[in-house]
Amino acid sequence: MIHTKARTTGGSLATMKPKLIPRQLAATAVRRTGRIMSHEQIIPPLSVVRLVRADEHTPQWKNQIERTFRIGYYSRRDGTKCVWLVNDAGQYEQTIDQAALGAYFNVVERSKERALFGRNRPPIPALPHARASTPGRTKRSPSRTPENTSR
Repeated sequence: MIHTKARTTGGSLATMKPKLIPRQLAATAVRRTGRIMSHEQIIPPLSVVRLVRADEHTPQWKNQIERTFRIGYYSRRDGTKCVWLVNDAGQYEQTIDQAALGAYFNVVERSKERALFGRNRPPIPALPHARASTPGRTKRSPSRTPENTSR
């Protein structure tokens, strides 16, 4: 049995709650959801995915069927459940969750990238054949990782 010291939050004795440490937080998340995502279930950054279907919940995707995206680096703030879709110009364009990724996209090419959050990695470059994804927009330099876009 593992013994941990429970930290308490400020307040009166009647309202004091133990403060959870990271190991307890992970166990709490597993109890709430019933499962935790393993590293094999997370699509690694730089993988190529193709949109294969749309429905009434995603009407904006109906005209984008067969469009390909790359998976961007995950953000530490959002975690691995929030998937960043990167367009051909190297811009972080949309976010979806892992469930929607499995429901609406097929993995065309699975990357061997191991740095999920892009630490010490260069920004995702534009593809050589990339054009501006929206008519009338000019092509920009490659975007930074989602953590660095708040500057």
